[in-house]
Amino acid sequence: MTAGDYSTTTQQSTAGPTAPLMPPTVPTSMPPVMQPTPGMQTTNQHTAIESSAFGPATYVGGAPLPREASKSPTPDRIHRETIEFKVAQKKEKRAEAERKREEHKVEGGCLGGIKDAVTVCSAKTSASMAERSSKSDAKTMRRDEEHNQHRFLVLFPSDRDYVRAAYKCKYTNGQSDTIDGIVFLSNSHIRFAGNEDGTREMAAWKNVVSLEGIGKPPRINVYTADKHVLQFAMFEAMDHALEDGPTHLCAMNWMDHLWRETASVPHSAAVYFSS
Repeated sequence: MTAGDYSTTTQQSTAGPTAPLMPPTVPTSMPPVMQPTPGMQTTNQHTAIESSAFGPATYVGGAPLPREASKSPTPDRIHRETIEFKVAQKKEKRAEAERKREEHKVEGGCLGGIKDAVTVCSAKTSASMAERSSKSDAKTMRRDEEHNQHRFLVLFPSDRDYVRAAYKCKYTNGQSDTIDGIVFLSNSHIRFAGNEDGTREMAAWKNVVSLEGIGKPPRINVYTADKHVLQFAMFEAMDHALEDGPTHLCAMNWMDHLWRETASVPHSAAVYFSS
């Protein structure tokens, strides 16, 4: 498994020995940078971000090579699988407690039977609580999706695109000013709305040529075919968003999935930097 991968094995095998339950693995780093491929347009001119009097910053030189495609599911799916694992784990413990109680019934013994009954009761309670928690989390996820969509339509009233995720963040514009706001990740675009100054920026995923995750604190730069670059940092989850793992990695994961669902990678119109 490479860095950034998730394991999604939460089911038990129906053939042969029972496979152990495995929780999803949350990534701790981004996937590695892609190596140049045949047919990719490259240059040895380094990527250099420049200020711009209007709109987003621009860049000269080749765009950074994209990272390899994420092998992980989207953050919403990984959270659902984490909850499913917890519920399955509780049910497994309940089944084991019931099995032991049945064995002790055959063997006899009053004290052992009482202890087993208490264990089974505790396991059932724990499993029921896990199932209720799963349902509660599902409601929270639906509520957050509705809130994000409502915010999006208020800020971008003429757009009817569907928002998949949203994050509080800091955006650096073409004048190198840092602006607090919200980045919305929809099916076809990435959009930013400033909290106070009315800043609005947008890029269509089909025009994105590279996503770059760099620095401490982590930053994500979105490079486009028309030589613009959208710069984001200091990602924070919205409201009570349910995600597993560092927020900037969740944001990058969403961006990577939405980008590759729409665009060809590497982009045919892009020139990439390669030393």
